[in-house]
Formats: sequence, C-alpha cells, structure tokens
Amino acid sequence: MYYNREDELKILEDEYKRDGSAFSVIYGRRRVGKTALIKKFIEDKPTLFIYATEANLLVQLEDLKPKLLQLLNKPYLVDLPLVSFEQMFSILTEYDFKQKLVIVIDEYQNLCKIDRAFSSMLQKVWDMQLKELNIHLILCGSVVSMMHSEVLNYSAPLYGRRTSNIHLKPLKFDHIKSFIPNISKEDEMRVFASFGTIPKYLESYDPKKTFLQNIEEKILDKNSNEDTILLTSKRQLEAVKIAYENIKESKELLNDGELELFAFHLNEAIQSISSISKNFDRVEILDEMFGSFCLGK
Repeated sequence: MYYNREDELKILEDEYKRDGSAFSVIYGRRRVGKTALIKKFIEDKPTLFIYATEANLLVQLEDLKPKLLQLLNKPYLVDLPLVSFEQMFSILTEYDFKQKLVIVIDEYQNLCKIDRAFSSMLQKVWDMQLKELNIHLILCGSVVSMMHSEVLNYSAPLYGRRTSNIHLKPLKFDHIKSFIPNISKEDEMRVFASFGTIPKYLESYDPKKTFLQNIEEKILDKNSNEDTILLTSKRQLEAVKIAYENIKESKELLNDGELELFAFHLNEAIQSISSISKNFDRVEILDEMFGSFCLGK
C-alpha cells in the first residue's frame, strides 16, 4: 500500500513530464515501499511492468509476451519467439509514443545475477535506441550493493545514464500514526523501537490489540506470517524487553521534566535494539522523535 511518499512521487512525475527520455533509479531495503511507490506513479500511464526473478530468462520473456501484445497490438508477435531482452527492447520501439511509455524493471538485480552482462546490454540499448524515444525507464532494486555496482558507481555499466535517482528510506517517526491513528505517544515510541517505520511491518500492526499483544503475535510467534519480524533467541527477546522497560521509564521521566534521566533511559533503549539489529544513529532517532512533539509545550 502507498503511504507518505509525496516528495518521491513528485520526482517521478517531474521526470515523466520532461521532454524526451527519462531514466530513474529507485533503490532501498526490502519492504520499504518501492513497488508501492511505482504502482502509484504508473496507475494512469501506459506501462510495461517487468517483475524480474531468478528464473530462466527465456521463461521470463515468454511471460512478458502477453503484456507486449496488449501494449503494441501487433499480431505478428503471437508466433514470434522472444529469445533475448535486447530483442524485446527492440520490439518496444514499435510503440507509437504519442504518450510517454513507462518501462519498469522491478528487482533489477535479479537479471544481473542471471546474466552478468545484462547491464552492459542495457547500456547499449539505451544509448543506441531508447534514449531518443519518448520513454521513461525505471530500474528498481532491493540489493543496494548491486544497484551501486550495476548502475550508480562510476565504474558501473549504466553510470551517467540516469536522470534521477531515489534512495527510498523508512518512513519518518511521525508517519507511524498514518498506520495506527489513535496510538498513544508512549506506544508510538515502543512501536518505533520494535517495528521501526518499514511500511510492511507497520501494516501488520493490529490497532485493536495492545502493544504487547502485537509483539507476541507479530514478533515472538514463530508461526506468524513470514513477512513479519521474528525474534528467534532469548537474547533478542531480552533486548526487546529491556528496550520496552526503558522507553516506559523514559516517558514517565519526560512527563516529570527529568530530562537528563529521560535521555539516559532512551539511550539504553536504543542500545538494546542496536544489539540485535543494525547500529542506529542516535542523533537521527532523537531528531525523528522530537521532530513530532516539542518539549516545554
């Protein structure tokens, strides 16, 4: 589902409106909302959407044929075998281009895993054919390192071709209420410390249940849906409990005006979560939290 990506959507819309071709790169961790952003952008535009997998390239091309037929309305394509993506891109040049065509390759890194020369091929196709057409190419990927090595780095085959890039990051702290409208400030901080601001995880939060019930069902339950977060060791469980208690204590101290002790307990909560996850930037987290409410008011 699409949430709070107006700035990123505007970038894509501006790219689409520009004269001539556009080449956008979207990257970021899984579940952060990249595909939802793209689907929102293309909902009123002619589009060839390619969801890349690690399946055989010929199989993926065969799956694309119905989309090509619908887009181009060329009867000869019915009996034409598709043998390469280079051929497929060449066929796309037969589109009338009265309205700008969007070509999306989602999970782009999968094509590069199967064919190490894929980006070099796409570089040639872009330089020789696509960039002169009324087209908006979007490459989207979840493996950030591969998006850099294939597209963004100076040594990448597609370096210098993009006209825009979007590094999609988790939502800001104050967007939690978009998913859980009536959440208390205390529980909002707890959700931030445990679920983060990844849209997929926030969507799984049940506002009809307490925070602890959500923790038990979405994080601690080994039989929960595979898309939810799962704690698999006593160390992880203990870290979340410590963070929970410190956030609870910090809220009381904040209400009492004990700012030094409040900061201490909040820092302890961040350290606990960092011990089972990536290292958080404490300044960034505090900015996110205090950006949505003001002390002294």
